Amino acid sequence: QGVTLSRSLRVPPLASAFGGDPEQEMKLAMVGDIGQTSNSVQTMDHITQELGDVAAMVVMGDLSYADNIDARWDNWGRLFEPVLDKIPLFGLPGNHEIETDQEDGVSFRPYAHRFQNMPTCDNGCGGFDNKGWKANMWYSYNIGSAHIIHVSSYHKYEAGSPQYMWLDRDLSSLDRTKTPWVIVNLHAPWYNSNVAHQGEFQSYAIRREWQPLLCQHRVNMMFAGHVHSYERVFPTCDNSTVDYHRGITYVNIGDGGNREGLYNNWLPGENGRAGPIWSAFREGSYGHGVLHIMNSTHAFWKWHRNNDGDKVTRDTTYIVNEVAWEAKRDDKETVKESTTFVNNFFDVQISFIPFFILVALLCYSIAITVLYKKRNAAAKRDYESLTEMSVTNKL
Repeated sequence: QGVTLSRSLRVPPLASAFGGDPEQEMKLAMVGDIGQTSNSVQTMDHITQELGDVAAMVVMGDLSYADNIDARWDNWGRLFEPVLDKIPLFGLPGNHEIETDQEDGVSFRPYAHRFQNMPTCDNGCGGFDNKGWKANMWYSYNIGSAHIIHVSSYHKYEAGSPQYMWLDRDLSSLDRTKTPWVIVNLHAPWYNSNVAHQGEFQSYAIRREWQPLLCQHRVNMMFAGHVHSYERVFPTCDNSTVDYHRGITYVNIGDGGNREGLYNNWLPGENGRAGPIWSAFREGSYGHGVLHIMNSTHAFWKWHRNNDGDKVTRDTTYIVNEVAWEAKRDDKETVKESTTFVNNFFDVQISFIPFFILVALLCYSIAITVLYKKRNAAAKRDYESLTEMSVTNKL
């Protein structure tokens, strides 16, 4: 007899880009460099505990560490099936997804065949096209109130390249009233104070090319993997200035459980500082994070580590969406300047400032009238009292 398998997949909330509420709440599980070790299993077990709350899992590359052994991909899928058959997974290619075929020289084929992602995309995203099989190495999607962009650290990135032109078009097409949050994910981090993976052009060269574009469009957050540790970076658009108003909050979360081990050696900061001025928190531990988008203006980020056996929260911070915050402030200012009050009896519209003055004069008039009446009443009482005393004396 055949065995019938049933699956129950929870669909994410209606994206605000398609008519959903831009103020809606949403949680995303964020992780990178997972692999398939005992630490990987522990990380996924901890994510499983949150399946009732998270809308999707986002992986910053280096998923299976198959490294040209296809059976490892299949084993990775079976190992994490309890999570992957409940919520959507959005991945992107890391260096362990390159897997160049020794016979025909084609790279990324195992990843592309498993994570095809909108193969008929018309706006230029893509990156893989081999014998009619198309798959996206870079793409974007709308989920909840967020527009999330996945890009590749291992494809051409220069101005004029297909990936750069697509990224420019994608960012330029955004309507922040519909999708107030913009998040960019890739594999190689732009800011990294760990000793490991220093000086790689996939980090510094792409940052030099893309950071002005992302800062111009006021991206809120960027998540990366690659470095097998955790680090959160203060909002910045360069490597020396903390800018809470226009900077991007960077999070390196390549600590999912890979087989290469943790990186816990860190670079010192300037002038005797323990770390660089832009580094907010760093720790060499396995774990994962949860991004809780609370509304259009605020999100809450927390990172859990695995080293204690349990899911222990080690880093938390609020993220303020300055774009949405400024829009709300401007709307309030516009309301103050242009709000009109309608008198339905006389069909007259009165602008806010004259109306305020009129109300103030009316209140002043009422107060003077009441005070005048009180004084008259007091004078009358005094007069009656004096008259009564005069009559009594005469008697």
